[in-house]
Amino acid sequence: QLLALAAGTLLAAAPLTVLAAAGDLDTTFDGDGKVSTTIGTFAAAYGVAIQSDGKIVAVGYTDNGPEYDFAVARYNSNGGLDAGFGVGGVATTSFSATGDYAYGVVIQSDGKIVVAGNDTATASPNFAVARYNSDGSLDTSFSTDGKATTFFGADDYGRAVALQTDGKIVVAGYTDVSGSDDFAVARLNSTGSLDAGFGSGGIVTTAFTGNDDRAYAVLVQPDGKIVAAGYRDGGASPDFAVARYNSNGSLDTSFSGDGLAIKTFGANDYAYAAARQSDGKIVLAGCTDVSGNSNVALARFNSDGSLDTTFGTSGE
Repeated sequence: QLLALAAGTLLAAAPLTVLAAAGDLDTTFDGDGKVSTTIGTFAAAYGVAIQSDGKIVAVGYTDNGPEYDFAVARYNSNGGLDAGFGVGGVATTSFSATGDYAYGVVIQSDGKIVVAGNDTATASPNFAVARYNSDGSLDTSFSTDGKATTFFGADDYGRAVALQTDGKIVVAGYTDVSGSDDFAVARLNSTGSLDAGFGSGGIVTTAFTGNDDRAYAVLVQPDGKIVAAGYRDGGASPDFAVARYNSNGSLDTSFSGDGLAIKTFGANDYAYAAARQSDGKIVLAGCTDVSGNSNVALARFNSDGSLDTTFGTSGE
């Protein structure tokens, strides 16, 4: 309490009110604004989504001893694990006896949770998707056992997932094509089967260059077009890269003339996340090398694929 003395008169004590500043840790969340969860002998989270009821779903993978498995943890809005999900708030899923890694998550309107990444069930990795009921059990209406895999050809790595308004699931990442990686996008029906109306039997691959091109983010526009973003290796060093597809999987030539756009900052430019503004502009986030140090980098593209020169310096 505070006491004030004015003209020799002691004023009544008033309670002290301290307001948290914007950006301070929220101490109503697990007491100090932070929470960590032990799952197996090792665990890491790479994706997060918020349910309509405010619960938080984090996904990644855990070491269960002989292998890595998908790991999904759900937290109440106060940071405590949700005991009504999985076992004590955690669900783990094995696709293979070697290793399974989750990187992306989306929540369906019915509360089911879609998690995407890759497995290593065969000689090379595949895209892997698991769908969970709201209690953390696998949804057996999805590919009969709650799990679906997609094989492009060799070494397929799923890195991001998005939902269409019709319930179809879009997964983006990269695949090895003749010794170098290309953008890879798969679309699944809500039942877990590949959507034959997308690309070639439900899959699309896209090369920016003859070197490695990798997608780490994906989003679906309100008009149904699909945006995948990551980086392309132009030879000298990687650049931010974004591709836009029509709903049938063909490249959208109204976007930068050929469906492909890049942004070069200088050296070693890697985009790992993407978001779409309400005005249709697309923002990529990642990093770039500045004088030997890695700096945060952002680029914004207009809806036609050109760089938005009103953003930063020439769109960066």
